[in-house]
This record gives sequence, C-alpha cells and structure tokens, in this order.
Amino acid sequence: MLSKLASAHHKPDGLTVITPEAAPAFLDTLPVAKIFGVGDVTAARLKDLGITTGKALKQLSLERLQELFGKRGTVLYHFVRGEDDRPVEPERERKSVGKETTFERDLADRQEMLVVLEHLAEQVESRLVELEMAGKTITLKLRWHDFQLVTRSLSVASPIQDAQTMMRSLHPLLDHLLMEHKPVRLLGVTLSHLVSSQELHKLEHLETPSLWDLASE
Repeated sequence: MLSKLASAHHKPDGLTVITPEAAPAFLDTLPVAKIFGVGDVTAARLKDLGITTGKALKQLSLERLQELFGKRGTVLYHFVRGEDDRPVEPERERKSVGKETTFERDLADRQEMLVVLEHLAEQVESRLVELEMAGKTITLKLRWHDFQLVTRSLSVASPIQDAQTMMRSLHPLLDHLLMEHKPVRLLGVTLSHLVSSQELHKLEHLETPSLWDLASE
C-alpha cells in the first residue's frame, strides 16, 4: 500500500494524495472504520475493545488480531501499517465473489459438508469486506462423485456480507441437493448481484423510516 501512496498534497481534481513517508502518520489518525478491509461488523467489534483509530489498532499484535478475526486479522495487521503487496488490478465491475474446494475423498456426511461451507462462506465474507461490497444472491455449487456439476441459488431481500447470514441460505440449498443421496466431490459458495457499501448505505437510509414518518403513522 505504501508504494501506492504518493506525496501529501491536493491535486486539482480535489483528491488528497499521501506519500509513503506520510502514510504511517495518516493511518495512525484514520478512524478504524475508514481503514481498507474494515467492515461495519469488524469496526463495531473493535469499538467494543476501545479501538477507534489506526494508531490504537497498531497496538494489537498479529497473534491477537488473528485470534479475534482469523485470516482477516492478518490482513488488518498489514493494512494498518500501510503494507499491501497485492498486484494492482485494472478497475472493472465485479459481478460476484466465490470460493470453492475439491476434496481428496468424496464426502457423504452432511455435518462435514456444513463445516466446509462455513469455512468457504468466511472466505467469501473476508473478500467482500476487503472490497467493501455485499450481495443479494447466494449460490451453492456442488459436484457429485460422478463429476456431474449442479448449482442452486437463493436471492435475499437485503444485501448480505457475513458468513452467518450466508449459512442460513446455504443450509436449505444443501439439504435440497442431498436428497440425491450421492457422495460429493466439490463444494463452492458464491455471492452475486453485488452492491458497494455506499449503495448499501443508501438502501438502508431509504428503508429506515424517519422520525417524521413514525410520527405521522
């Protein structure tokens, strides 16, 4: 990330650009909710711990962040220090976020499959948090032991981002497919019909009645 930040000055288009030298001080004063990779749920949990700025977040060790947030804790540890070695990708509209895994042995136990799906959903959640996006359609991908591939999707009224909410949709989708009573070779989870956090906030504002509306009822 430091390599992607330039000198702290204002450009003609109104954007403020930060140099690698100025980045640490800038990140120290940044509210945690504004740090890339911190979503609403993570920000709320950090606030409960009394952590509201980048400087306070830096005081948490890598081990403590991993204990609190799993793999996402590693991402936060590096981002708050201005470290981001991901390749720069050309900006394009992202249509979905998904994760899948192929098993060394076919699975037949439903509980084992749910554990795998929860792990995949957590990976999807982490990526959505990084992208600051949520989605309205969740898709379960499944490949049977005979390599036949099937997918089942479910759309929800409000965009979702967290793994726990995804699992509420994945449970019935999996149960429907397992009526086939066949071993499973691959499982995948995808969230599509994505909206940005800005769009999500707009939707929440439109759906939340104002005090005037409540007083008029």
